[in-house]
Amino acid sequence: MRPANTGGIFKEVHHDIWAYGARSRVVLFDTQINGQARKALYEAGNTGWRYLLNRTDGQLLLGIDERPVAQDTRQRRHQLSACRTML
Repeated sequence: MRPANTGGIFKEVHHDIWAYGARSRVVLFDTQINGQARKALYEAGNTGWRYLLNRTDGQLLLGIDERPVAQDTRQRRHQLSACRTML
């Protein structure tokens, strides 16, 4: 996903060896979070996760925790991402 005018890309799956790239359309809407007006972007990923970002700066509006994951030494063909998205 590439939020407008941020110059960056939000990677839903850091190392996508399973072809979990986004397939659904992005929904743009205005909302209020904690009494503050926000321009939001919503996308449902192939992994079943739902992402809610600020569409002006690309920052997550709902927190996602990324934690280190163990690497499998049997996985020779692809090196997996060092972190995983957790809620």
